Amino acid sequence: MVRFNPAPAVRKANAREHDAIACLIREHDVIRKLFREFEQLAEHGGTNEEKAETAGQICFLWSVHMQLEEELFYPAAKAVLGATAKQQHALDDHKGSRELVAMLDELEPGDTDFDATVAVLADYVLTHMAEEEADVFPELRQRGMEIDMLGRAVAFRRKVLIGDITRAAPSPPSAAPEHARS
Repeated sequence: MVRFNPAPAVRKANAREHDAIACLIREHDVIRKLFREFEQLAEHGGTNEEKAETAGQICFLWSVHMQLEEELFYPAAKAVLGATAKQQHALDDHKGSRELVAMLDELEPGDTDFDATVAVLADYVLTHMAEEEADVFPELRQRGMEIDMLGRAVAFRRKVLIGDITRAAPSPPSAAPEHARS
């Protein structure tokens, strides 16, 4: 089973800027880098532990990214562009890559199919990201999508998804001491 502590990689992808598209592209860049790292490990005899760590980072960050797009980005895109074949294709890509993430969750890095499954996931994800960056994102910018407000929602939801609630919202008020309640 693949395990991962998301904090360092997510903080790197979670810059303060609230441009939703720039935020998603930064996440794409982090995920691309992780796929390159995994490829290097697979080609040059990386340990199973190193492969598990990198694959875990990929699967976690990609899963969070897909959820952000499905919950926030693509509904906002639909409001601007209407329902499009590109949006449906992107959501279909998510479904296929989600199945591969589930397969990886059942495999161990020493299993014969592990490296190949990561490679297939890379093909799905890298193609998906390139299509978004070449087609979907420019069209939304051109059509005047409200990317700052969406960016704030994406940043907040990401923090919630990764469990970083302490920086996502103010702390709840503490309970009044027992003697102050009368």
